[in-house]
Amino acid sequence: MITGIEFLLKDNGINFIRGKASFLDRKTVEVEVEKGKEQLGSQKVIIATGSVSTQIPNVPVDGKVILTSTEMLNVSSIPQDLIIIGGGYIGMEFACLFSGLGSKVTVIEMLPQIISTEDEEVIRGLTTLLKKRGIRIHPETKVKEAMVKDGRAEVKVIHEDGKEEVFQAEKALMAVGRSPYTEDLGLEKAGLALEGKFIKVNGRMETTCPGIYAIGDVTGRQMLAHKASAEGIVAAENAMGRSNQVDYSRIPNCIFTLPEVASIGLTEKQTKEKGLRVRIGRYPFQSNGKALANGDSEGFVKVIADQELGQVIGIHILGDHATGLIGGLSVAMTLETTVEELGKTVQAHPTLMEAVAEASLDAIKEAIHLQKKT
Repeated sequence: MITGIEFLLKDNGINFIRGKASFLDRKTVEVEVEKGKEQLGSQKVIIATGSVSTQIPNVPVDGKVILTSTEMLNVSSIPQDLIIIGGGYIGMEFACLFSGLGSKVTVIEMLPQIISTEDEEVIRGLTTLLKKRGIRIHPETKVKEAMVKDGRAEVKVIHEDGKEEVFQAEKALMAVGRSPYTEDLGLEKAGLALEGKFIKVNGRMETTCPGIYAIGDVTGRQMLAHKASAEGIVAAENAMGRSNQVDYSRIPNCIFTLPEVASIGLTEKQTKEKGLRVRIGRYPFQSNGKALANGDSEGFVKVIADQELGQVIGIHILGDHATGLIGGLSVAMTLETTVEELGKTVQAHPTLMEAVAEASLDAIKEAIHLQKKT
């Protein structure tokens, strides 16, 4: 994939310089290359430096026994046991990956539930399934310290009730999130403002300094590759004189656990916090013919719609192929589809999309392939 991107850069006549860059002033960037330094002047600049794995002082990463996600992708053998510090989407994707490869996995999460950004009902279902597969999950548990002892990882934790416990494993993965990469960029020389740890931008992806844009993880919000790509297109268009913005309510989330989780729009909790009146429909994959034929009938589809207008404002899926299904539903959300339109769209049989249609019909109490609720 990286080689393909480099080819596209060359094919489009883009001058690619490999080096470390920083601002000298608003219109000048200095790049440290092998042979010295180069200065580049430009009226428009886009910052796309991404993020790095977040680290905490009491968990020293050595890259061999205690690792970040970068080193974890390069291990030469499957660890017999693995401790994962952090139950966000990165931590849980690795948990499913290595559990499937035979590792005994323990997840330590400080918050009450894993993947706290997703719909609570979906994550409760995912948690139940992962525990059945042998993944040990400890929510509301803080890491006191971690160390390498006799060649193995040792992690001391404090549970919600104050009880301390020590876990040991062949390896430990530090997966408490990612932090924006802003170090040594000379942002202050360009007059750029930060918003917390992130570079402050407006809806057009322009920073507080006219002509300088920033996109991706360095600006915050969802730290997703496709979100960064959308922002990059918007920033480039605006830098060339157009006027465009990113609609963050239409960006899908995809989590590659086993089974997968995918969503777009508001969660049920968010609708309550906003005081919205909604109708909710659900449909289990165990009642879907294609899911049964695939042997992957765990999970369900959940559709949330505005009570009065019927417009779909949230879709949440737990199940295999969830990340594939969400693409078509992103189109439906973008077109402001109503739950009735989504439910009464004729779907081919047998397909997983039938579950989406049935969940939509359940929201308006017209589902005919569900047992009647008492």
